[in-house]
Amino acid sequence: LSGLFEASGDRDRRRIRSALFLGVIMDPFRAAAPKAGDFLIRNFLGADRERGFIAIGDRVREHEKRRLHVRDAVTAKEDLELLLSPQSFERPPLGTLGFACNGRGAGLYGRPDGDISILREALGESITAAGMFCAGEFGPVGERNFLHGNTASIALIRARETAGTAAG
Repeated sequence: LSGLFEASGDRDRRRIRSALFLGVIMDPFRAAAPKAGDFLIRNFLGADRERGFIAIGDRVREHEKRRLHVRDAVTAKEDLELLLSPQSFERPPLGTLGFACNGRGAGLYGRPDGDISILREALGESITAAGMFCAGEFGPVGERNFLHGNTASIALIRARETAGTAAG
């Protein structure tokens, strides 16, 4: 990590200082090339260069696959668009509830309404949306839910499907 930091330019050093995270792969048996969504992202809290330690906001086990991640607006937008794109094949939701980390919004995108504008672009400008900024959001990674930071969790609300009845 220290070598990576030293080899980086000023712009990347600023990003590493302010937006560095550690991703822990959720499926240890996954192929050698894990992809987006395979990691549980945890906050990077600090480092002790002399002892060679880093501190993150979670427990890690020996031999877990880990990867450093840097948060940026472009990737956050791409991730949200990727997650929302399959929704165009479904019935439109009646509305949405959004819970975004207070580290997102203008702080991430450099302008207000970053996540909601992506949501409306994917689901339509007329979508009814409510939500709030949080200091921790619940959401799934793999088959389990976790408490996250620096994320956006969005619930899509759809009408219940009713089974038709057959006259007989």
